[in-house]
Amino acid sequence: MQVNITKWLSRDKKVDEIFKQGYKEYNKQRTFGRKIKYKDWKRRFLVWILFYLSEVESLLFFIQKLNDEVTQRRKLGFKKKIKYKPIWNFKRSIDIHTFNKIIILCVNLLQKRGIIGKDHVIDGIIIESYANPHKGKDVDARWGYNCKGFTFGYKMLALIDLKSSIIIGFIALPANVHDVKHAKLLIEKYCNEIGIENIVGDKGFDSMSFRQFITAKGLGAAIIFRKNRNVDECQTTLNSKFKEKEYEYVLEILTGMSKEKFNSLTKKRKEAELGFARETAYFHLDSFRSFGIINAAKHFALSILSQLLYALFYFKKGIKALNRPSVFF
Repeated sequence: MQVNITKWLSRDKKVDEIFKQGYKEYNKQRTFGRKIKYKDWKRRFLVWILFYLSEVESLLFFIQKLNDEVTQRRKLGFKKKIKYKPIWNFKRSIDIHTFNKIIILCVNLLQKRGIIGKDHVIDGIIIESYANPHKGKDVDARWGYNCKGFTFGYKMLALIDLKSSIIIGFIALPANVHDVKHAKLLIEKYCNEIGIENIVGDKGFDSMSFRQFITAKGLGAAIIFRKNRNVDECQTTLNSKFKEKEYEYVLEILTGMSKEKFNSLTKKRKEAELGFARETAYFHLDSFRSFGIINAAKHFALSILSQLLYALFYFKKGIKALNRPSVFF
């Protein structure tokens, strides 16, 4: 199994089609550095994917291990020993649009195979920065508050598939930004690119303007209501003694779905959110050791992309929660 993933990544036709389209996007967005051939571009990209799939925290140490494993290195297309500097500089040359293009292509393929559904949870998580907050090296990072207290770093606002708990889209933000302020941007970014039918969220996303934005897109808004949520101009709350038919009518207008479907989606939400919260260590910026929100976004993109490719290779229908695998070390 450990050998097959390297061989599959380098030789599978579907993966090759995805990377070819990513390579076209890379050439469109490239602003510096010399142009490299597709084969060289792909094998450098695969080194980064395998690095994120491994449990090795240092890229330099990972490349040393890869150079020792001659068969693994040759399956990736490297006849000579891999050098550290070209691999590190390669990540810097890739634009975030290229990452997004490849992520969307992987999600579309997973949806065709039935691994990913069309009901998605929206949630945010704060990731701690590698930088010391008192030295001011990471100028884009901010102090944010979560259940563990104040954390210095970035926030990843993500779409998580309700069926498989796989992250299918994201935007990187400073840690002190509220989730709902940029939730529209996240939905706008992916609603026309991947299959979405319903958006599921907790009380933090209970905003009337956000609900109206979702329903205007023709999507269902299965967002849990706050207790003091006003449903009309007379400031009638959902705690008021509605008649059952009136309550269901108001609920359908606000969510774009029936009461039964709303309850079934919100009950499943917790499982996807818990799977997302468990991956905090996987997205930790300590393993990336770079400053700035652009580098943080690239780190999140590589982490998500490695999981999507892992899912394409290993997952079958009905399997829940994607754990961080070990490649061959």
